Amino acid sequence: MAIHNLMMRAASQPIRKGDVLFYLADEDAGNWVKTKTAHVGLAARDHPGRDISSMQVLVYHMTLTQVERDYWKCRDAGSCCYINLFGSCEDLGGPRRSKIIDTAAKTHNSKPSIIKDNLSRYYFGNPSRKTHPLYDRAEGMYAFTCATFVHDCYKEAKKPLINFANIEFISDEERRKFEAMLTRHIGPGHVQQTPFKRLNPSYLAHAFRLARYPLNLADWSGYRDHGFFVPLPIVSDEPPA
Repeated sequence: MAIHNLMMRAASQPIRKGDVLFYLADEDAGNWVKTKTAHVGLAARDHPGRDISSMQVLVYHMTLTQVERDYWKCRDAGSCCYINLFGSCEDLGGPRRSKIIDTAAKTHNSKPSIIKDNLSRYYFGNPSRKTHPLYDRAEGMYAFTCATFVHDCYKEAKKPLINFANIEFISDEERRKFEAMLTRHIGPGHVQQTPFKRLNPSYLAHAFRLARYPLNLADWSGYRDHGFFVPLPIVSDEPPA
């Protein structure tokens, strides 16, 4: 099995270096509630043992400012991210897994050549490993979302998860929505104004669910909602008090 839904069952295999981890929902009164946006990262090292319910997993992930290395948990996450799902390519050997994490670590360790308050290397548009449109002359820059960062690390290991050229262009309505949100949080200029293809985190999850790499679909519209993976609320048979 390539996808492991920890909201529904215990993991059937350990988390390995380079596996893709998904944060899609929060716990509330015994049920899972879909997050407003999905988040995705990379397991930085092997985590032996299948009982990962209380385990802290070291993760590389792109935040709204830069690539960070943090601990995520499967239960009682508190202020950190939940691991709701994880995807693992069964045919991904050790050298490729190392290449994925070496690429992630190199990005994490890159230092920008400029000093600026509230500097953010997040970019909702065409991804880049070397430049950011707001700081085109600065070194040590990159331009990623959480999903494009993960996909780029896999692509560097010659294992692209998505046929990026075939995904749909973002709609003007969706672009304006994200532009308003990102401007509030990190300032203007972090959304591409010309047409670009949006890589949804849920596309990556479906690639693992279907075990098809790179995933190539004729119609991507039914694969955008990460709620697909979130269990429905448990309805009690007990009458209300």
